Amino acid sequence: MAQTQANVAALFKETYREVIPILFEVEDDFCSRISSRSDVERAGPRTLRLPKKMYNGGQFRTFSPDGGDMGRGNAAVYDAATLTPLPTLIALEQNKSVKWNTANDAIAVHNAAKDLLTDGMEEYKAHLDRHLMTAGDGVLAVSTASTPPTVTFGTSGLGSRLLRAGNRYSFYDTTLATNRGMQTCVSVDYPNRKATFDALPAGFTNGDKLLVDNITGATPTWLYGLKYHHNSAATGTWMGLSRVTYPQVRTPEVVASGALTPAHIRIAKSLVELNRGGKVWSTGKWEWFLSPAQRKAYEDLGIAQTKFDRGAQHQGLEMMFNMDKLSIDGMSVLVSVNADPTRIDLIDWNNWGRGETLPLGLYTVEDDSVFQVYGASGGLAAAELTYLAQIAQYFVDDPSRAAIISSLTTDSAF
Repeated sequence: MAQTQANVAALFKETYREVIPILFEVEDDFCSRISSRSDVERAGPRTLRLPKKMYNGGQFRTFSPDGGDMGRGNAAVYDAATLTPLPTLIALEQNKSVKWNTANDAIAVHNAAKDLLTDGMEEYKAHLDRHLMTAGDGVLAVSTASTPPTVTFGTSGLGSRLLRAGNRYSFYDTTLATNRGMQTCVSVDYPNRKATFDALPAGFTNGDKLLVDNITGATPTWLYGLKYHHNSAATGTWMGLSRVTYPQVRTPEVVASGALTPAHIRIAKSLVELNRGGKVWSTGKWEWFLSPAQRKAYEDLGIAQTKFDRGAQHQGLEMMFNMDKLSIDGMSVLVSVNADPTRIDLIDWNNWGRGETLPLGLYTVEDDSVFQVYGASGGLAAAELTYLAQIAQYFVDDPSRAAIISSLTTDSAF
């Protein structure tokens, strides 16, 4: 019988592609633009106070120079916004076999252990960017339908966009009064606004909300994100200051209730000027923050007005804009896949800041940042743990130094 290829298969060398594609995104542009402020002292475990001058004071009136009563006066009114830094971490765990085997070039095409901290930092920022899209209540997604263990998260807004595969989430009822427990997200289908979990918690009901892993208590307070600070509500509080008593802590809002138009952009900027004066644009670091859906809506406005000329050499047709050079009314644009596709925010990055108790970095105990894992027997396990941790909260100096264009419609593709 002739020797076949199957008989000598053990002799063949296996070949590998050394390039390792990344099949997920690690968006972190929003959080990367917010820095720790040098004018804010390191915060302790108690509340951080941010004094604000609410009014200049002084009473303007006429008077009679012929011995008339000139009246009494007043002076500036001060109050303080407050925030409490909150602890966050990302836990990285690796078996010893990964460390030993992938570190050897002779048997592995890539050193997975070497990437652990780099990947961990990227993943931390990817999560933080998502949490900074929320309204301070920690709600990352709201369920609308389910075929256990898969959940659907609505037909508008962010859907499942802020969820991350491999992470655990706390399931709360729609009022945020009851924590039903934590479950692990196995996969996320962003286009179809779905996510699949290892299981759904007891009592799960359509309308339940997903919050950060390990959070506890009813109506929890979480990181103060974009929708917390950029808020036009006339009731409630902003960092402890009443929106009723101080209307100046409300963010100007243009309710579009339809597709984006140039008028929405001009009105939004005009409202900021009405609140903070015409010189507001000469200070700060201004940028429009929007989703790819609203970038398309803005480009559609431009394409509709574009005239195409054929040159003498009959040059090829180019109907699209250069996205890298996109600007809106002379201001740069930050496009993020994590941005709510139904709104556009006008942001002054110099207005944002971070109050810290612990800057982001390796969690250490007596200078040791790699921790042993123990097995069920009480003996050592062949695995190691590393943590990246931060204790911080996010703030803006002036909520009126911003604008929102809300209730925007999107193309069906989004």
